[in-house]
Amino acid sequence: MQKSTDFHFGIDDKVVGILYLSVLKNVLEADGFELRGYSGSLSDFNDYRKRVSPKTLYNTLTQSLAGVPDGIGFKFGKQLNLVAADTVGQLIMSSATLLQALKSVQYYHLLLSISLNFESEIKGSDAVVRFDRLYHRKLPLTLQWFATESLLSCCQHQARWLTGESLTFQRVCLPYSRPAHSELYDVNLKCDVEFEAPCHEVSFQKDVLDLPILTANEQVRVIKSQHCEAALKRWERRFSINARVNTILAKTYPNFPTLEVIAQQLHTSRSCLYRKLQMNQTSYQCLINEFKKNKSICLLRGTLLTINEIAEKLGFSDASSFRRAFKSWTGVQPSSIREERRNNRTRLFVENEQTIKSMQG
Repeated sequence: MQKSTDFHFGIDDKVVGILYLSVLKNVLEADGFELRGYSGSLSDFNDYRKRVSPKTLYNTLTQSLAGVPDGIGFKFGKQLNLVAADTVGQLIMSSATLLQALKSVQYYHLLLSISLNFESEIKGSDAVVRFDRLYHRKLPLTLQWFATESLLSCCQHQARWLTGESLTFQRVCLPYSRPAHSELYDVNLKCDVEFEAPCHEVSFQKDVLDLPILTANEQVRVIKSQHCEAALKRWERRFSINARVNTILAKTYPNFPTLEVIAQQLHTSRSCLYRKLQMNQTSYQCLINEFKKNKSICLLRGTLLTINEIAEKLGFSDASSFRRAFKSWTGVQPSSIREERRNNRTRLFVENEQTIKSMQG
């Protein structure tokens, strides 16, 4: 199981590359629409290093997509280009295989202004990639569609560009109801699509990960990896010590390192790290417990894994131990979270159906 880092940006942090809005502007204008809601200068789009906040991105998307035909996310995703992704893009392009490229994206996605988490694993002859927190569940439906369609389209387009071979999904699972423009999913994805799923998930033949990348260059990859590592460390300093410890836990669970190892990775001493955590009114064990609690809730809400499987993923000896720990963290049993998920899915289904009807009407 490959894991991604676990940092998340604030709504006002200027971390989103202007590239995303520049591409959106071009896609909209090609279809006879215009970019709306951006309060900055048009000259900003000429500065590829400029960054805007998630709030600015949200406001611009909300206003720009109003009245635009659904499904434009597929067009947007095809226009995103690794060449413009600076050092991370160059690292991906110089990777030997798609698997190596995927690992680079998972580890350095923060540098692409992508705060979602995703995990990949091999199940028999299939590779499965599960996306977590692609967007907030209360995001307007049009933006949920746009974010999902853009991500899936981008993955397929970039895989083909890197390898010369098509990335054919075998199955795509999406957490919202079937939209009225679902025929575009059939046209663009060409696979089984399951709506109202617990989370975003795609599967494809694992052999695809072994496809060689046409622009592979090991010397360049080593240099760009060093550049990305240095850049990541600069970005990480923007986050609290708790967040920095938590991202290490996200990459190592269920085999959590000792406090000494954590301190080494954060380039500090054990005693200094201990004092910093105390100043934040917490401890290393508290952070581990909080991580396990949040991760277990995420797995209970976002997957169909059994209680036994979740217990194993989090390093518990058996399901009973996990249930006792979960009750001590939350005051309720894991089954309560599953029941809450079923109730929420029913509520969201009704709300989505009402939204779709109102949009059609």
